[in-house]
Amino acid sequence: LKSCSPIIAMFKKEFALYTKSSIYMLNTCFGSIAMILFAISSFFFDTNIITQTIYNITKINITDFQVLVIICGLMAPLSCTTPDAISMESKALWVCREMPVKEMDIFISKMLVDICLILPMNLIAMILLSVSFTLELIEVIALFLLILFAGLTMTQFGLLLNLKYPKLKFQSETEVIKDSMSASLAVYIPLVISFFLGVLYAVLKINFLTYVWILDASFAIFAIIVNLYLRTKGVEAFKKLYC
Repeated sequence: LKSCSPIIAMFKKEFALYTKSSIYMLNTCFGSIAMILFAISSFFFDTNIITQTIYNITKINITDFQVLVIICGLMAPLSCTTPDAISMESKALWVCREMPVKEMDIFISKMLVDICLILPMNLIAMILLSVSFTLELIEVIALFLLILFAGLTMTQFGLLLNLKYPKLKFQSETEVIKDSMSASLAVYIPLVISFFLGVLYAVLKINFLTYVWILDASFAIFAIIVNLYLRTKGVEAFKKLYC
């Protein structure tokens, strides 16, 4: 007697697929859970100890705002569900094909799992960290947008990686989640990009807050570009999985 839109129906299916696999949930939630725990614990220790420790080791002065941006760059790649979303369908992939839904609706439903579960945890963690590290409002907004746009980019990029390197035949889900090409690239590529962005900042020598605003705009544009690519080349790649 109840009815809902195709995307919502597919989202419920994807959510059920995600929650029924404990190893899938554990590995894709690791970064976000660690962020939440760190955010809560930051209220019970002197946050200056982090910047002081970095200075003692590297002799580089670093602000609390810079510390949180670095943490974001390191932890975010550890929490993304989409690099495994297509592969986890395995032999049941034909079900998606038989459903009267568009390919992009299938993609959106898979991305919604990441957007509704992982991204909010990262945002909540950063809001808590912004309070415990006493950031200024403009810094909080810049950091919030960075996590939002970077998260949306990573969600779509992870799905593209899985379409490029699907692993539909496996004996154990561990092979998909830990040993597949798409899952590995989804971790290493963002880490390499984060390192490159750090080097770029050191070379440019501009105000760090200005640099973060530039990153916000860049990730927002990149998210749109990846979305357009997903709607064209991504749909084509998905159709080829049935050949």
